Amino acid sequence: MALISETHTFDGVTDVTVFGYFLDWNTNYLGNADIWAGQGPDTYELNLTLEGASWFMPHLRLNSGSTLDVTITDVADGGDRTIETLRLGDGTHDITLSDTRVAFVRGDDGDHTITFGNPRTTAVELGDGNDTITGGTGRIDALMLGEGDNSVALGDGRIDYLEAFGGTNILDMTGGAGDVRNAKLGGVSNTVVGGAGSIDYLELGGSSNTVTGGTGFIGSIAARSGNDTITLSAGADQISLGGGTNSLTTTGDFIGSVLSYSGDNTVDVGAAAEVRSIGFSDGVDVLNVAGRVEGATLGGNDDAVTITATGRIDSLHMGGGNNVLDVAGELGVTQMYDGDDTVTVTDGARIDSLNMGGGNNTLHVDAGIDGFIDNVRMNQGADTVTIVSGFVGQMDLSDGDNEVTMQGGEIRALQMGQGSDLVSLSGDARIDTLNLGSGLNFAYLYTTASIQNITSYDDADVIRTGDGWVGSILTNAGDDRIVVGDGGAGYVHSWTGVNEFITKGGFVDAINGGDMVDYVTVGSGNVGTVRTGAGNDRIYAYEGSIIFASLGDGDDRMQVGAIDFLGQVFGGSGNDWFRFTADIGFAQIDGGGGTDTVDFTRASTGLTLSLNLDGQLQDTGVGEFGLVEIENARGGAFADVITGSDDNNRILGLGGNDTIYGLDGFDNLQGGGGDDMIFGGADNDFLYGNNGNDTLNGGTGDDNLFGGNGSDVFVFEDVAGMGRDRVRDWTNNWDRLDLSDFGFADFAAVEALAADVGANMEITIAADQVIVLEGFQKADFDAGDVILV
Repeated sequence: MALISETHTFDGVTDVTVFGYFLDWNTNYLGNADIWAGQGPDTYELNLTLEGASWFMPHLRLNSGSTLDVTITDVADGGDRTIETLRLGDGTHDITLSDTRVAFVRGDDGDHTITFGNPRTTAVELGDGNDTITGGTGRIDALMLGEGDNSVALGDGRIDYLEAFGGTNILDMTGGAGDVRNAKLGGVSNTVVGGAGSIDYLELGGSSNTVTGGTGFIGSIAARSGNDTITLSAGADQISLGGGTNSLTTTGDFIGSVLSYSGDNTVDVGAAAEVRSIGFSDGVDVLNVAGRVEGATLGGNDDAVTITATGRIDSLHMGGGNNVLDVAGELGVTQMYDGDDTVTVTDGARIDSLNMGGGNNTLHVDAGIDGFIDNVRMNQGADTVTIVSGFVGQMDLSDGDNEVTMQGGEIRALQMGQGSDLVSLSGDARIDTLNLGSGLNFAYLYTTASIQNITSYDDADVIRTGDGWVGSILTNAGDDRIVVGDGGAGYVHSWTGVNEFITKGGFVDAINGGDMVDYVTVGSGNVGTVRTGAGNDRIYAYEGSIIFASLGDGDDRMQVGAIDFLGQVFGGSGNDWFRFTADIGFAQIDGGGGTDTVDFTRASTGLTLSLNLDGQLQDTGVGEFGLVEIENARGGAFADVITGSDDNNRILGLGGNDTIYGLDGFDNLQGGGGDDMIFGGADNDFLYGNNGNDTLNGGTGDDNLFGGNGSDVFVFEDVAGMGRDRVRDWTNNWDRLDLSDFGFADFAAVEALAADVGANMEITIAADQVIVLEGFQKADFDAGDVILV
C-alpha cells in the first residue's frame, strides 16, 4: 500500500493536472473541478495552494475511492478569489482560508480542520468526523457539524447559525469580538467559552454542558437535558436549565429570567449581578444570592436559598418541600408552602414579609441591631421560633403547638393560634403585644425581658414574667396562672375561670379577677388595686403593699402577713374573711354585704378592737384599723379586748384572758382559752367561756350561756328585760351565779325563788328575769353556788 502525494497551486492562470485530471483556466475561470484520486489500497494526499489576483471556480470536489487527505493553504495576498462550492470526501482535511471566498463547504465523515478568513461563507456542512473550525473576521451564515468531536473557535467574525451534534463539542469565542446568532449543540458534552462577542441563542442538548461567559451578552440559553454548568459575567435575556444536575453562576450584569422545569439546580447570583426572575418546578434547587433577584419561584422539593449580606430578593416563592432559607441581606415578600421549612435570619437582614407553610417550621433570627422582619406568618403546624436579636413587626403563628424563644430582640405584635404554645423571653428581649390563642399556653419572662401587653383566650394559660416591665396581661376563659416578677406590670385581668395571680418584687398597677374563684398572692412588691369579682376568692398578702382591694361578690378570704402597707379593702357582698398573721401599720376594711370576719389569731400581742366605730381609725395594738360592716372577729393568743356592734356578731377570743362585748344583736361570743370576761349586751346571745375560769354576762334578752371547762361565773344584772337566760352546762360545786346586783339578803331569799321544772332548775326573779340551770336540781342547790355581794 503506497502513499501517493501531489502538490499543486491554483492561481487562476496556470493549468494543472491533479491525479490525472487536467484543469485548464479560461480567463481566470475554471469550471467544475471534480477530482477523483483513485481506488485503494493506496492512500492519497493533496497539498493545494490558492493564490492569484482574481479568479472564480463554481465547484471543487475532492474525493477518492480510498482515502484522500487534503491540505489547502490560501495565500493572504489580497486576491479576490471565489470557490462557490467545496466538496470534501472521507479523509483528513486541513484547510486555511484567508482571502479566498468559499460560499459552500460540504464534507463527508472525515476529520476536518478549517480556518476561515475575511470573506463570507454561506454554509458549512460536515459529516460525522472530528471537526475543528476557526473563524476569521468574516461571516459564516450556517455552520453544521456532524456527530464527531467538534471544536469551533471564533475570532472577530460572525456565525449566524451553528449546529453540532454527537460527540464532544467546544465553542470558543475568546479569540476576538465575534458574535453567534444561533447555536445548537448536542452530543455527549458541550463546552462554550464566551468572549467579547455576543450569543443571541444557545441551545445545549448534551448530557454534560459547560458554559463560561465572557464580556459579551447572551440572549438566551436553552439547556434541554444533561448536567449543565453555566458561569456568566455579562448579562443574558433568558436561561433555561435542563433536567439534569445544573449549576448557574452569574457574577455581573443583568439576566432577564432563569427557568427549569425539572432537574436539580444550583444558582449563584454574584454581588454585581441582577436576575429579574427565576422559575423552577420539580427538582431540588439551591439559590445563593449576593446580588439582586427580583422574583424567584422554586418547586415542590427540598430547596435551599441563601441571601448574603449584599443580596436581595424582591419576591420569593418556595414550594411544598422541606426548604431551607438563610437570609443575611434583603428579602421582600416570601411565600413558603406545606413542608417543614427552616429559615435563618442573620447579619442585619431585612425581610418585608415571610409567610411559612403548614408544616413544622423553624425560624431563627439573629439579625443584629439593624436587622428586621416586618411581617411573619406561620401556618398550621408545630412551629419553633428563636430570636436572638433583631426586630420583628408582626408575627402570626397559626394553629399548632408552637414555641417562641427570645434571647433578645423585639417583636412588635405576636399572635399565637389554637394549640398549646410556649413563649419564653430572656435577656433584653421585648414584645409589645402578645396574643395567646386557645389551648394550654405558657408565657415566661426571665431577667429584664419585657412584654407591653399580653392577651390570652380560651383554656388554661401560665404566664410568668421576670425583671422586665409588662404593660398589661389579659386572659379570658380557662384556669390561668399569672406570676408577675420583679419587673412589675400595669393592668392584669382574667375574665372567667379559676385564676391564680402571684406578684413578686415589682409594682403592679391593678389586678382584676373574673367571676369564678380567684387566688391572689402578693409578694415583696406593691399592688395598686386588686379586684377579684364574683366567686369565693382568696387574697394572700405576706409582704409588699396593697393600696386598694375589692373582693367582689362571693365568700372571699384575705390573709395579710407582714405587709408594708394595706390601704383600703372592700369585701363586697358575701361572707368574707380577713385574716392578719402579723402586725401591720394601717388598714381600712369595709366588709360590705354579708357576714364578714376579721381574724387576728396570729397577733403578736393583746388586741383592742371594736366593730362599732363605723370606720373610725383605732389603735388595736397590731396596727391602726378602720372597720366598716364587719360582723365577726377572732382574737389571738394574748389578752384581747374585743367589742362587737349592733349586728349579730360572732366573736372568738382564743387564748389569753380576753374581754368580749357583744353589744346589741344576736351574738355568738366565745372566750376560748384563758380566764375570759364575756358580755352579751342586748338581744338573745350565745356566750361560750370554753377553757379557763370565765365570767359570762348575757345582758338583756334571752341568752344561752356555756361556761365550758373551769370554774365559771355567770353574772346577772337587775335590769328590766334581763330575759330568760339559760346556763347550758352548769357544773355543780365549780360554777357560780353572781346575783350581787339584785341585793338579796341571803341565800334563803334566792332559794325561795328557785324551783325544779322538769330536769332543770329555774330561778324566777321577775317575769322578765329568769335563770335556768339545765340538768340541775334544787336539791343540790346551796349557798356555795351563788355570789351575793
